[in-house]
Amino acid sequence: MSVTTRRWRVVIALDFPMRQPEMVDEHGDPGFPAKLVFTTRVEQQTVSINGVTIGIRPWSGEPLPVEITGSLGLNREIIELVLLVDRATTEDALTAIAPIVEQLVEGLSFDSQYASRPIMTTVSDVTQPVAIGESREFSQLTGFPLATFQQTAVLGQVEVTQAARLPQPSSHLAAHIAAARGWYVKSLSTSYIVDQFIFLWIALESLWGKSPFNTSGPLTCRHGHEIATCPTCDTPMEKPVFGLGIRSYLVGACRLSADEAKSLWKARQIMHGAMPFDSQVMRDLLSAVIMLRAAVARALKSELGLGEHDLPRIAASSLLSIDPSQMGVYGTRIITAGDLLWPESE
Repeated sequence: MSVTTRRWRVVIALDFPMRQPEMVDEHGDPGFPAKLVFTTRVEQQTVSINGVTIGIRPWSGEPLPVEITGSLGLNREIIELVLLVDRATTEDALTAIAPIVEQLVEGLSFDSQYASRPIMTTVSDVTQPVAIGESREFSQLTGFPLATFQQTAVLGQVEVTQAARLPQPSSHLAAHIAAARGWYVKSLSTSYIVDQFIFLWIALESLWGKSPFNTSGPLTCRHGHEIATCPTCDTPMEKPVFGLGIRSYLVGACRLSADEAKSLWKARQIMHGAMPFDSQVMRDLLSAVIMLRAAVARALKSELGLGEHDLPRIAASSLLSIDPSQMGVYGTRIITAGDLLWPESE
């Protein structure tokens, strides 16, 4: 280990489903048990991946407050991933283990069919020689910066009325407008950026589908040559001009620039799996969501008979955005025996 390299012990708390109780009655027959007992499905294990020692086990620290864990109910528990990694700084350590943590969390989630989420991360300097009671560098995050679960809280984008009014229900609201508003509201229900983008795009396509920008054009081959009619039966060969139509709608109805519309269309390719979670498009998705929300809101307000300056007003930029998973504290703390006993470095 070089002079500038230190060893970091990273502890990631995850919420995880517990083992389902056996559904038999007191006589051993199939049925509802007299008492539901949920037990852990996690056994202490240790592996080494690319020089990083990794351990998993049920949570071993002090019980975490409900403000951190949320309501776990009877069938979920807190487990911990513990990683030992050699890097110069806390930031370097988190960057180095991010791909490993993402694979582990997604693997655990798929196997259990439950989206396990990192709810807290602590990083401690345990570089040898180290003694119990020694003060060492320490940081704590409110989650873990995974691209899959990238979140945001955007401030300064929205201006709404401060006096709630009872909306007037309309039986004449067209189905595509009602659908668009529903998907727009759905986007407000999640803090995950990818989810917001997908819900907003569905709202956008609901509005575009009934607009004059939804046009058809000649079928083309892979070389760009037009196929005006079927060579066998002379039937006109047309298909919806999807990409061009959507981009034209973003410019004409939503008043974005051509470059902005192009960038949003490029971001849409995540819905085909064409963009990996660690791509630049994904890293820029927050700005795309802010822009797309403003665009959809502008078009939706027009369909609802609201003027451009009527509330709510949604700007295409934001004063500030916060990723809750990267909020935390930094300082020093005392090393305990638990910091040094497990997992053992291989």
